[in-house]
Amino acid sequence: MLLAPAVGVKPADLCTVEQETLRHLRTFTGRSRAQMGRQLGMSEVTYRELENTGARGRLAGGR
Repeated sequence: MLLAPAVGVKPADLCTVEQETLRHLRTFTGRSRAQMGRQLGMSEVTYRELENTGARGRLAGGR
């Protein structure tokens, strides 16, 4: 996220992907996991779990 402003472009300009994930979408907006979690009203840990697994809490383990 520091590279894009340093070279004068948007974070999305540095990323090209075939299939976007939550991580890609977050990166495109230039937000950290902590910032995204706060904006969504959840902890950074919960947001990271959602970003990595596509689920949060008990759903991530299939329980």
